[in-house]
Amino acid sequence: MRHELQRVQSMNKDFIPLDTVYVMDSVLNYYESHGTQKDKMMANYLMGCVHRDRGNSPIALEYYRKATKFADTTDMDDVKTLSRIYGQIADVFNRQRAPQLEIKAEKEAVRLALKAKDTITAINYYAYLAGPYHMMNKMDSALTINQTAINEFTKMGRKDLAAGFLPTAIDIYLRKKNFEEVKKLMSIYEQESGLVKNGEVSSEHELYYS
Repeated sequence: MRHELQRVQSMNKDFIPLDTVYVMDSVLNYYESHGTQKDKMMANYLMGCVHRDRGNSPIALEYYRKATKFADTTDMDDVKTLSRIYGQIADVFNRQRAPQLEIKAEKEAVRLALKAKDTITAINYYAYLAGPYHMMNKMDSALTINQTAINEFTKMGRKDLAAGFLPTAIDIYLRKKNFEEVKKLMSIYEQESGLVKNGEVSSEHELYYS
């Protein structure tokens, strides 16, 4: 069971879809009555990820919420995992088009990542906050959040991560018909993000074509 838990955890970290993983039912059943609180948290979290990849957001959310109850908030490893769980909860609300709930979950993900001193993850989750504000048509708020996150990544010397979040600003400036700014930002994205090679956008980022 330990081996299977770690194997699925590694798959999730490597962004390998878990939709065909069926061993987690047995793993979760085992850890319901065995192992540490940390084991229970991870087993429920991964079960949520399995249902996420199967497209069952409500069930995924149920397991994510259950996972949060086993976290030790004095253990920084648990806090780091907890921030990722809230990041997944925010993603569920994004898929359900519930921006206010997404904002609440995303802010908790940011808070926990900062507590765990996981700065890059914290800025990532902060940048994702632009999404729900964009969904609510609050473009100025979305742009401010986006630019703040980009500035923070730039200060850290991570121009690649900064450029990777430019499509949000590009979309907003397109709506404002500020084509000069759009052209400038597109050039930065394509040259510095590392997501465009030989004119082709890497997998999972194809939305840029639109």
